[in-house]
Amino acid sequence: MTSSSESDSINNALRVIHPYLDHGTWVFDDQGVGLVKEPFVAGIPNIIEAAVGPDCRSFTAVFSDRSFPGATFSLTRDTPEAGGYWYTLEGSKLRGWLCPATLQYFPSFRKSFTSR
Repeated sequence: MTSSSESDSINNALRVIHPYLDHGTWVFDDQGVGLVKEPFVAGIPNIIEAAVGPDCRSFTAVFSDRSFPGATFSLTRDTPEAGGYWYTLEGSKLRGWLCPATLQYFPSFRKSFTSR
C-alpha cells in the first residue's frame, strides 16, 4: 500500500531536491523516498556545473517532466544503459546518465526533463 505522501509525490508536477558537494561528488538526500547521499555520476556532474557554475557548493533544483515557467535547461532522453538512461543537455553536447533512483520521482524514464 502506498502512503498518501508517497502518492502525492509521484503526482506532483514539480519536484525539488537540494544537491550539494560531498567530498567532491554531487549528491542529494531525500528522506521522503529513502535516499541519502545519492550521487550524481557519469556526466551529470558536468551538466550540474554547466548550470550552476564551478564555484557552487549547493543549490535547489526544481525539476519536472514538463516545461514550466522559469525552467532554464532541458535534458532529452537518449539511450538506455544499466537500468538508467543517458540524457543530453539541450543546446550542448553534454551527456549524463540518470540512474534507477530517478524512478523514485517518476513512474518511468521520461523523454525529457526541465529544471531551474
